[in-house]
Amino acid sequence: MKSVQESINKRALKAGIWYTICNFAIRGINFITTPFFTRLISKSDYGLYSNYASWLSLLTILTTLDLYTSVSRAKFDYEDNLENYISSIQICGTFFTGICYCLVILFHTTFEQIFGMEMKYINIMFLYLLFSPSFTLLQAKHRQLLKYKIVSLMAGLSTIASVIISIFLVVAMEDDFEARVLGSTVTLIIFYFFTYLYNLWKGKNINTKYWKYALVIAVPLIPHVLAGNILGTSDRLMITKFCGSESTALYSVVYSCSLIVMVLYNSVNQAWSPWLYEQLSARNYKLISKSSKAYIILSLIAVCTIMLIGPEVVWIFGGRQYAESSKIVPCIMLGTFYWSLYTFFVNVEIYHKKTFGISVRTIIAALVNLLGNYLLIPIFGWEVAAYTTLGAYFLLLILHSFAGKNLGTDSYYSRKFFFLIAGIAFVFMLIIKVAYTDIILRLIVSIIFVSSGAVLVYKNQNVIKIWLNRKK
Repeated sequence: MKSVQESINKRALKAGIWYTICNFAIRGINFITTPFFTRLISKSDYGLYSNYASWLSLLTILTTLDLYTSVSRAKFDYEDNLENYISSIQICGTFFTGICYCLVILFHTTFEQIFGMEMKYINIMFLYLLFSPSFTLLQAKHRQLLKYKIVSLMAGLSTIASVIISIFLVVAMEDDFEARVLGSTVTLIIFYFFTYLYNLWKGKNINTKYWKYALVIAVPLIPHVLAGNILGTSDRLMITKFCGSESTALYSVVYSCSLIVMVLYNSVNQAWSPWLYEQLSARNYKLISKSSKAYIILSLIAVCTIMLIGPEVVWIFGGRQYAESSKIVPCIMLGTFYWSLYTFFVNVEIYHKKTFGISVRTIIAALVNLLGNYLLIPIFGWEVAAYTTLGAYFLLLILHSFAGKNLGTDSYYSRKFFFLIAGIAFVFMLIIKVAYTDIILRLIVSIIFVSSGAVLVYKNQNVIKIWLNRKK
């Protein structure tokens, strides 16, 4: 019995590692190809595509209902009928997406104005929305069955194909925006169409009794996912509305850089959170306190390093035409750092199964961000979106820190330390913004920063070693 359990644990660990690598690799491909598209596509068309991608991300949550989130639980309740469950809720999602599409067609003029694009692009979006959940459901099923090779290979090949075809079409076609949409979206629609048929074939028939089961699990999670998505995309949507697509392009280049930092944070958090839960269970609060401080300091060093080389990062990913974007790099990166800080408390909330509050706090921050963008972008321009997002992430840090206090985090997380570091990072951001105007000043700040960072790492080396060498 013990050997069987050990085998399952090894398979689970191996599958988890592969899914993490695959996810990071896919995002990495998109990140690495950004410099190609920023140089091949005009700022206006790049901004239009960023607007298109933002709406597609938002509508994926609204129209598909994120039914895949129910698969993890359904695996235990309907283990013998999982294939039938997958095909059934796939049809449920298609039915709801179809209703939304009919409404859009009926009021197409209004929706063209809301989305800021022609109806032909909206049609492509909804074709994607109809078929893309099929692959998400397939991935969810394979995760639960601890099978990773096939879906990892499929995800990688489809992403590579869409990127290659996108580059080819951008070079071959006159309309860069249309080429980018056709290359990225239509390529995936064809791929997802076959996974859609595959799920139906495996499921044999449709059973509507599964619809209620899936909706009860998935729908309550939509506000949290939706609010988080709005928090990440509303700035670009409103910049397009108030300032135009070229301004969206300027903002999007820096935002793309921050996404790869978030992916790195997520990857590290996947290692940190299981370790944290082990220590919480064992009440090793002193070790948690020391380790969290070392983790935060390392995160601060990483983010501040990117702030220092902001103009160079923008040049690599956008070229000279995006040089203006460098002025918001410090603010965007600081927002990313604040995002990483509040996840320390979110991990604890998840440990104590207090997930409803996470949704409420995310919704509050998203609404604040929306209101700030709506009021300030028309007055101060596209740059202010970076500051409204920064404010929203800082608000989340405040809200989650007080929620954590009620769960006893004061026993191992020093809120004074969290906000002290947040304040230091803010001051550093202001210094870097000034240093961007003088290369000598930036060099001096860099030398001081590197020296200080080396000292901090050296002083915390024992704690870092403990965490890195922890038993799995």
